[in-house]
Amino acid sequence: MKFILCIVFIALFPFACVAEDNKGNGDNVVLHADDMQNDDINNIILAKGDVTVSNGTQILEADEVIYNKTLKVFKATGNVRVFDIDGNKIFAKYAEVTDKFEFGFLQNGRITTSDKEFIAATKARREKDSVYYTNGVYSPCLVCQECENYDPLWQLKAERIHHDQENQEIVYRNVSMEIKGVPVFYTPYFKHPDPTIKRQSGLLAPSFGNSTKLGAFASLPVYLALNDHSDMTLTPYYFSKQNPVLSGEYRHRFRKASLDLGGSITRIKPVTGAPGQEELHPGQYHGHYYGDFNWNINDNWRLKTFYIRATNPTYLRRYNYVGGDKYIHKNVLTSTVNTEYFNKSNYMAFKGYHFQNLRADIDNRTVPDVLPVTEFSFEKNTDFYGSYFLLDANTMSIKRNQGAQVNRVTGDFSAITPYTNDLGMNFEGLVNLRSDLYDINKYTPAGQNKPIKQVRGRVIPGTMLTWRWPFYSMLSSSKVILEPIISGILQPTKSGSSNIPNEDSQDFELDTQSLFKLNRFNGYDLLDSGQRVNYGLNLKFSTINSVNTHIFFGQSYSFSKTTDFPEDTGIREKGSDYIGKIRIVPESYFYLDWSVRLDRNSGSIKRSIVKLNAGPAIFNIDIDHFYLDHSFLSGQFGAREQVSARANSKFTDRWSGYVKGIRQVKPVTQRLEESVGVVYTDECFKLSLEGAQKHYKDRDIKPEKTIMLTFGFKNLGEFSTGRLSGSPSTGLSNN
Repeated sequence: MKFILCIVFIALFPFACVAEDNKGNGDNVVLHADDMQNDDINNIILAKGDVTVSNGTQILEADEVIYNKTLKVFKATGNVRVFDIDGNKIFAKYAEVTDKFEFGFLQNGRITTSDKEFIAATKARREKDSVYYTNGVYSPCLVCQECENYDPLWQLKAERIHHDQENQEIVYRNVSMEIKGVPVFYTPYFKHPDPTIKRQSGLLAPSFGNSTKLGAFASLPVYLALNDHSDMTLTPYYFSKQNPVLSGEYRHRFRKASLDLGGSITRIKPVTGAPGQEELHPGQYHGHYYGDFNWNINDNWRLKTFYIRATNPTYLRRYNYVGGDKYIHKNVLTSTVNTEYFNKSNYMAFKGYHFQNLRADIDNRTVPDVLPVTEFSFEKNTDFYGSYFLLDANTMSIKRNQGAQVNRVTGDFSAITPYTNDLGMNFEGLVNLRSDLYDINKYTPAGQNKPIKQVRGRVIPGTMLTWRWPFYSMLSSSKVILEPIISGILQPTKSGSSNIPNEDSQDFELDTQSLFKLNRFNGYDLLDSGQRVNYGLNLKFSTINSVNTHIFFGQSYSFSKTTDFPEDTGIREKGSDYIGKIRIVPESYFYLDWSVRLDRNSGSIKRSIVKLNAGPAIFNIDIDHFYLDHSFLSGQFGAREQVSARANSKFTDRWSGYVKGIRQVKPVTQRLEESVGVVYTDECFKLSLEGAQKHYKDRDIKPEKTIMLTFGFKNLGEFSTGRLSGSPSTGLSNN
C-alpha cells in the first residue's frame, strides 16, 4: 500500500557525513543547536535546545540530538520532527538513524504525508532490506493533530507489518479495519505486493450480491501475470438460481500492437421466455467470446480487427457481469476488420463487417455480411484562387442467405473553388460528377413479385454555388454576427435510384447538417436529384459575461416535380419543412441545445431534439427529449418519442443526491427506467445508495428491481453489496 513507502522515510535521513560542530565537517549536513558539546571520552557529540539537522532536502528538529561517532548513529529525543521538501511530516518521541542507512528506529511516531495520509506506530525499525512496524495504524482521512484520542473516519490497525523490500511484498499480521473507532473487519494474515510492483499474480477482490434473475451470487477473480508483456484474469461466478459461469480475459502487448482475447461459458438451467419467443434451452452450454487486435504497422499503415459472438441473443444482457453494461442495450454485435493507409492528402481503407442480430423481430437469414469494403480519398490543392480537388472511391460487396446480394463500385469527383470579395461576401463553387456500377442479384423491387438479377449503372453530374455574407456589429455590450446563406443546386431530375437496393441510405433527417449538402442522403445507394435552392439565416451573439448564443433557421425549395424522398421526410413538395437550431451556452448554470423541424403548412413539430441543463449545484436538472414523426425511409417504424429527466442536488459539501426517470411516449406510452440515489463523499471515503427499477422486456429478460450500496475507501478500492433484488440480503464486492 501507498503508506508503507512513506513509513520507510522515518528510518532514513540521508546524511552524507558526520556533524562535528555547529557547521559539521562535511559539505552536506548542517547542525544547529543552542548548546553543543563534544565528548571525546565517549566519542559522541551532544546537542541541546532547538536542535536542527539539515541536509538540504530534509530537516530534523528535536530537543536533544546525540551523534555516536563510533556507531555512526544519530539519536533524537523530545519533540522529534522531520520535514522534507515533498511536504511529508514526521512527529515522534524518539528516533535513531545511521549515516549509512543500514538501521533506523522510531518510537511513538506519527507521519502525515504530502497527500494528507496519516501513519502511526509505537515502534518502527529497519534491518537491511526489511522494515518492521509494531502496532501500526494507517488512514488517508484528515486527522486532528492537536486532538487527543481522535479517531479518523476509518483506519487500518495491524499488530505487526513487515515490508520485505527484497521480495517487494508487504505482510500484515492481525489487521483490522475500524470506522470511527469501531472494528468492522478482521483478518489474521494479509499479503500484497508493495507499490513498486505493477503486476503480480494473486487473488483479486471478491464480489457478492443478489439478483432477481440469478439469485445470490459470488465471484473470486484470479489474476495471472504471465510475463512482462502478457497477463490473464480468470473469474468464476456462482449463482443460487443458475449454474456457475467461468469468465476469462487474456491480454498481450507487443511493441506496436495489442491483443485481447476473452469470453465466458456456462451450462444453463431452464429459463422461460415470453410466449412464442425463444427460450434458453436447459442442459446446453452458452457463453460468448471476443478477440481484439490492433497493430500500428508504421507511420502510414494500421490494422484493427474485432470479433465478438454470443451463443444466445439475450446472453450478454442476462449475464451483464461478464459482458459489461455496454452490451445491455445492443441490438446487434458487430465484428470488423479494418486496414487503413493515410498520409497528408490520401486515405485508403479495406474493411469488412459481420453482424450477429440480437433482436427478436429480425430474421437472421436477412442479416448481411459486408466484405470487402474499400475506400479511397484523395485531395489536391491548386494555385487557382485556392481551388482544390476531391476524389472519393468506394466498393462494397453484400452477401446474405435471404434477400438482395449486391456488389457496388462508386466514384465521386469534386472541384471546389472558394472566393471572398472586397465586401466580405464568401462564395464557394462546386462541380461534381458521381458514377456508380451495381451488380444486383435476388432483389425484388417495390411493386414486383419476382427477384431480379441485373447490372445497372448511373452517372449523375451536379453543381452547387453557395453564398454567405456575414455582418458584424456591436449591440450594447454584445458582439453580433448576422449571416444569410443561400445555395443553388443543379442536378438531373432523376437519380436512377428506383431499381437499386437501398442498403446504406435507410436513415435520413432534414436538419442543419444536411440542408446545404449536394446529396442529402446518408450512404451511397440513394442519390439526391433535381434543382433546388437552400436558404437560411445564422445569428450568433456573445456577451461580455461569456453567454454565447447561436440561432439558425432555414428551408429548401425544389423546382423539380419528382423526388426520391417519401412524404414524411419533409421535402416531398416544393417548399420543404422549416428547420431550426438554438444553442445557448452561458458561463454557468444553463445550457440549451434544441434542434427542430416544423411542418411547412401547419407549423407543427415534426422532429425535436432537446438537451437542457439548468441550475446551480444546490439544485440542477438535466432533460433530454427526442421526438421524430417517422423512423427510416422505408417506413419500418412509426413515430418515436422519449424523454429522460434527472434532478441533481449537492445539498452539502459532502452529501448529494439525484432522481432520474426515462419514459417512452410513442409508439406506446410506458415507463422504461427510474432510479434514485444519495452519495456521501469526503477526502477518504465514498458511500452511495442507489435504487432502480427497469421495465424492459425481451424474451427471457424481464423487469427488475435493484438496489446498489457502494463503499469506497481511498487507496483500498471500492467495496459494494452488488445488486440487491428487493430483499435485505447483502454481500461484499469490489467494483
